[in-house]
Amino acid sequence: MKIVLIDTETTHVKTDEAQVLELGIALYDTNAHNSVESLVNMPKLTMLIYRENLKGAFSTLNFNKDLIDDINKEVCQATNRNDLLFYSLKNTIRVDNRYGQDNHLVICSPENVVREFWRFVDGYGFSEKTPKYKAQQINFDSWNPADGKYVFKAMNFSGKNIATFDIPVLNSDIPDWKDNVKMRHRQIDPSIAFVTANDEAMPDLKQCFSRIGAQDHIVAHRAVYDCLDVAILLHFHFRKSNVRLLSVFDKDSKKYIQAVAQDSKEYDEMLKLGHIIIDQNETVKGAILTRIASLKEDCLLSNTQYAEIFKSTPDEKPKTETETKSETSTIEENIKKAIPIINDITSNDEVSILESNNDAEDIIEIK
Repeated sequence: MKIVLIDTETTHVKTDEAQVLELGIALYDTNAHNSVESLVNMPKLTMLIYRENLKGAFSTLNFNKDLIDDINKEVCQATNRNDLLFYSLKNTIRVDNRYGQDNHLVICSPENVVREFWRFVDGYGFSEKTPKYKAQQINFDSWNPADGKYVFKAMNFSGKNIATFDIPVLNSDIPDWKDNVKMRHRQIDPSIAFVTANDEAMPDLKQCFSRIGAQDHIVAHRAVYDCLDVAILLHFHFRKSNVRLLSVFDKDSKKYIQAVAQDSKEYDEMLKLGHIIIDQNETVKGAILTRIASLKEDCLLSNTQYAEIFKSTPDEKPKTETETKSETSTIEENIKKAIPIINDITSNDEVSILESNNDAEDIIEIK
C-alpha cells in the first residue's frame, strides 16, 4: 500500500482560524519500506509557508516561535535580506536534499503549496494519473494547480488527527487544496491501532509510543518528524505479529550496553532508545549485537539522533579509509569483549514474555 503521510504546524488550534506554518510530507510504501531501518529513508518534504502577515492565537504562535524563527532565517538567507519587513515572497525556494538524501526543503507562499505538493509526490512516482493524463509529463513550473482535480486520482493519506485537524485546516487555508488534492474517503489515523476499551479518549502520539514500550519517546512537534513517528507506529501495527520489543532499562540490559559503549556519552545515547525492536526470526543475542553495532540506524530515535539523520553536515570532511577501518576495528573489539557478558545474560536465548497492561504488544526482557 502507498500512503502519503502529512502533518501541519499552524498558528491556531481552531481549524477555521489557523494558518499553516509548516507542512510535512513523507511517502510511505509498505512494500518498499518493509524494515524498521528503511523508514528513515522514505522520501520526505518539509514545506515552510511564508506570508507577510500572520494571524493566530498568542499561545500557539508562542509555542511555534522556533519554527517561525526558522522560516524567517531560511527566507532571509535565500533572498540575501537582513529582515522581511513588508516583504512578499513571489518565487518558490527549493533546496533538494537539504536535510539528507531524499529529504527536501521548499519555502513558498500559500498559493504555491498545491503545486509543490504534486511536484514532490509525482516526482517520486507516488501519484496515479487519470487515463487522459497518464502518458503526459507535467511541467510543474507552468502548471496550474487548479488542474489537479483532473490530472491525479485520489490517494491514501495518513496522519495523527488528520481527519479532524490537518485536512480541515489545509482545505480552509491553502488555495486549491480542497478541490485538487484528492484523498480517499477513509484516512488512516494510527491511534486506532493502540486504543483500548479503558481509554476515555483516543491516545495521542506519546501514548501510542508508550504502548509499544517507548515511554520516553519525545514527540518533536515538527511536521516531518511527526510524519516519521506515524510511519513507525503504522509499521509496528502492520507487523506486530512479527515484531517484539527488548527493554534496555533492566539491569542486565544495562550491563551489555555498558560493555560495548566506548564512553559515557555513547552509553547515555543507547539508553535514550528505550528499547530495541526485534524481528521474530532473530535471536535475542543476535538482535543485541546487530542493534548495538548499528545504533544510529534503529527506527525509534532520540531527538538528537533525529537531528543527525535529518540534517546534513556539509562541512564535515569525509573519513579516510584508515579512520573507517580503525572505527570498525574498535567496534568489533568492544563487541567481542561484550560477548561473554551477553552469553551469560542470554544463555540459551531465554527470554520472558511480559504481557503489557494495554495488550498493545508484548515486551521482551532478558532473564
